[in-house]
Amino acid sequence: MDFFILTWVIRILTILLVLILLSPETYAQSQLHIEKPGKVKRIKLPPGTLIKFQLKNDDRVYKKEIVGFRDSTIVFKSYEVNLDDIGMIRIPLHPRLKKYSEVFIAAGGILFLADQINNSVVDDNDPSLNRGVSIVSLSLISSGIIFRFLQKRTYRFPGKRKLKII
Repeated sequence: MDFFILTWVIRILTILLVLILLSPETYAQSQLHIEKPGKVKRIKLPPGTLIKFQLKNDDRVYKKEIVGFRDSTIVFKSYEVNLDDIGMIRIPLHPRLKKYSEVFIAAGGILFLADQINNSVVDDNDPSLNRGVSIVSLSLISSGIIFRFLQKRTYRFPGKRKLKII
């Protein structure tokens, strides 16, 4: 009986040891925070986030992936940027919205074309607009366009928000 319990204890300890060794590293990782003074809501940008940014006194918009952070600089693959030199940051809010917008626009167009083909080819009628199909297809296309506008958010500095590395 004791041998049976001992084997189960060894199995459980082995499984725990394997899980600990295979678990990802759990050290503290610095992040870029965009915060508005007096508000609790923060936008956190960890390393690996793809952002578009514009430097002060520069018209070009750069699209880079954050590699890491130092005291008051953001490290990208090719260079570093000081937090005080950033004039604007544009980040995607929801990565799936681009997919949804493309699907909705395509679905609205396909629905409209399928109705027109059904009227003219299958039913041998002249092409005409069906009111219900037109409303549904236009609402799908317009919701896809709205999703496309909701896709990005732009923050300008200096302004109400501040950049901090935590």
